[in-house]
Amino acid sequence: MIKISFRSADAVSDVCRLLENNLTDHVEIELWLEEQIRTLSFDCMDFPHDLDAFFDCYFQSEQEDLDARLLREMLSGKLSDCESIQFDVLLVDAP
Repeated sequence: MIKISFRSADAVSDVCRLLENNLTDHVEIELWLEEQIRTLSFDCMDFPHDLDAFFDCYFQSEQEDLDARLLREMLSGKLSDCESIQFDVLLVDAP
């Protein structure tokens, strides 16, 4: 399973709104990522700190290593000018 942890750099701003305004053109991030990498299948979301500034997005994939690398590269490139959003891409067993 692939886990993407998104967070706002100021730990206060709504990171979903930042992503929709700066990356996905107002499309939900999980749908947008599935469109970008067709081998991803959205699993679930988690807000680990109960704050809008942090959330984790989980995806299933038959090619986890490759898709995780593609996600890192794509997000790094597309978010390179957006200092307000930070992210990590990890392989995990389950949410």
